[in-house]
Amino acid sequence: MVDLSRYLDDQLVRNAREALRLHHYSRASEFFWEYCERQVKMARPISAGVLSGYGLALGHTGRPKQGLEICFQALFAEPRNPDVYWGLAGLYVLSGSRKKAVEAIDRGLSLSPRHPGLISLRDEIGVRHGPLIPFLPRDSVVNVRLGKMIHKWRSARTSAS
Repeated sequence: MVDLSRYLDDQLVRNAREALRLHHYSRASEFFWEYCERQVKMARPISAGVLSGYGLALGHTGRPKQGLEICFQALFAEPRNPDVYWGLAGLYVLSGSRKKAVEAIDRGLSLSPRHPGLISLRDEIGVRHGPLIPFLPRDSVVNVRLGKMIHKWRSARTSAS
C-alpha cells in the first residue's frame, strides 16, 4: 500500500485517472478514495468527473452497486458531463446491461462527440446500425446481403488507407 498522504490533491486525481486508463482499478480506487475523503473533510465539492471515475473503479473492483450509486450522484450533480456517461456506460457493461450502456454512450457522445473513453467503449461493445432499407425487416435477405456487402466494402476501404 502506498502512503497517499504525501500526494497533493491534483496529484491524487491525476494518478487515479492514469490508473483508470491503464485498467489498474484497485489502485485508481485507492487514489480516488483518498481524494474524496480529503474533500469531504474540508467540506469541498467533488467534481462529477471524479465521482464517475471513482464509481467506475469501484465497479471494476467488485462493487458495481456502489459504483452505480456514485455515478448517479455525479449525474444528478452534472447531467451534461460526458465523463459521467462514460462511467455509467462502463458500469452498465460490467453488469451486463448492453442496452443501457449504449444509451449512456449515445447520450455522452451527444454532449461530446469526440470523447475518447466513450468512443473506445462504443467500439468495444459494438453498435448496430438500422436496416439499410427501413421498410423491410432487419433480417430480410435483401437487408442482410446489402449490410454484409457494405461492411466488407468499408473494411476494405479502411484497411487500404
